Amino acid sequence: MYKLTNKIANQTYNVILVSDKNGEYRTSFPSVDGNADYERYKIWLAAGNTPEPADVPVIVESKFKGQKPKDLTPDERNEILFGLLLDKNGNIK
Repeated sequence: MYKLTNKIANQTYNVILVSDKNGEYRTSFPSVDGNADYERYKIWLAAGNTPEPADVPVIVESKFKGQKPKDLTPDERNEILFGLLLDKNGNIK
């Protein structure tokens, strides 16, 4: 089973492969022709399957608003990254 992810700043959409056994996310891949995982995904789509939609993004005001990434420390960049990877309950997506 597949699930779409949200588009981030001019990136191609990714598709997340979901494990059939327990529903946990296992890997992701870019939506780029020639990528073996993407080619298998297109075959799956052509067979009439539909991926799960992307999660609705949660938008919060960042304490880093207006700052340039190059001016942030590695720890501050990680804080932003982990904020994008956590759900509203603080669990890793």
